Amino acid sequence: MKAIITLLIIMSHLFQIEAQTLKYNPFKVDVTTGIGASRSAVGLAIAVEPKYKFSNSFSAGLRWENAQAYSLNEYRGLPISPYGPDGWINSFVFTGEFSTWENLVKMFIGGGTGLYFANFDVSKNQNSYAKPGFVLRGGFQIGHLRLVAENNFIPDENYNLNYFNFKIGATLGGGKK
Repeated sequence: MKAIITLLIIMSHLFQIEAQTLKYNPFKVDVTTGIGASRSAVGLAIAVEPKYKFSNSFSAGLRWENAQAYSLNEYRGLPISPYGPDGWINSFVFTGEFSTWENLVKMFIGGGTGLYFANFDVSKNQNSYAKPGFVLRGGFQIGHLRLVAENNFIPDENYNLNYFNFKIGATLGGGKK
């Protein structure tokens, strides 16, 4: 019983549980798109992330992202293949995010962990992976405009699947009450 009470006290301090009501609607959805890069590829990314605000500074969500990979190896004199992406990575990540300031411009940092599903066509041999991984991110939100920098880490012994994203997007919902 003492452990449960101690845990509740610690959680209340960590998440800054407040007796007052939220200043913002608790549900919101972030929709972002951008460009990503790894050591051997560049690509486009699109993400949708529904979130719930537990306090005025902490929210949790589930991010789905699709990142396409275009190899940086030359293809008949072109910098990337004209036939489309060489592969893709889908991710489903549980996220947490802390935001600062209660102004028009908000800075945020966060991270999450989840599953990354990768599929690459290497010499017509399909290589598919399902790996656990995590993401670290930070950025700014100006009104409903969102600017995000993310680093996705996917541990693998054989391949370097890590990639970095710069994304821009919009937040739907979550405005002031």
